[in-house]
Amino acid sequence: MSVLWQGLVKAIELIVSFDPDVMSIAGRSLRISVTATLLAAVICLPLGSLIHFNRFVGKRTLINLVQTFYSIPTVVVGLLVFLLFSRAGQWVGLTFFSHLR
Repeated sequence: MSVLWQGLVKAIELIVSFDPDVMSIAGRSLRISVTATLLAAVICLPLGSLIHFNRFVGKRTLINLVQTFYSIPTVVVGLLVFLLFSRAGQWVGLTFFSHLR
């Protein structure tokens, strides 16, 4: 238990002291998160508006499909994206983008 406590104390010290490595990592994480949020907003807000304001065949099915995807944990999505683009994984050679390697 003391090892966990020492690790927690060290982590707090690094954060409070504004360690350059920790700040670099935190800054990169924030930049990636903001970029991903902006890209998702630019793509999904217009698509959501099109779905909401227009009537078309299959609209209810499309809405149900989108809502079903909301139930997938983000960790699973991240793992699938990693396997899709990774050179090491079970899907090597089976991916759609394998010709790009």
